[in-house]
Amino acid sequence: MLNKKLNISDYISILSNSVKEELVQFHIDKHSKVLFIGSGAFPLSALTIAKEAGADVLCLDVDVEAVDLGRKVVEKSGLGSKVQFSSTSVKGLSIVNEMTHVLIASLVSNKLEIVNDLENRINDNASMIIRYGNGLKSIFNCPLQEDLSAEWNETRINRSKSIYDTVILQPKTTRTIEVKQLN
Repeated sequence: MLNKKLNISDYISILSNSVKEELVQFHIDKHSKVLFIGSGAFPLSALTIAKEAGADVLCLDVDVEAVDLGRKVVEKSGLGSKVQFSSTSVKGLSIVNEMTHVLIASLVSNKLEIVNDLENRINDNASMIIRYGNGLKSIFNCPLQEDLSAEWNETRINRSKSIYDTVILQPKTTRTIEVKQLN
């Protein structure tokens, strides 16, 4: 964007479209409670989830300044009743078991640490969605090379027209969800 090779509105459009696809793929709707880890200062994903699906979103970010800016953006958007913020660590969050979906942002570098912290705390019907970028996509995202299928039901979704790929993790004790592949 800084080198004017990508227009900011093009980036926002690409990201917003990816999130809209995720709403369908991951069955996020008005009954969903989404924990979004690594929401950042401009929480476009959280805004899109709240606006398009009507879901409640709790944004978590360790950067206090990002949380403050994110709150301001959400208030300006009129979605303050649907999107909340916290700078609490995942370990310090007491309501993890109430969440239907946990979304880990692509720029979160300690994804495996967070997965381990959440492993015994999410409810058996929850889905954990991890955004990542391996190979060339690692220019814009933190990679995820590990195979987590020994501990989780794992579904990888490689998106050729997206800036990131995703993996869905569900506890081994539950049924796997149906994933609709959109092209």
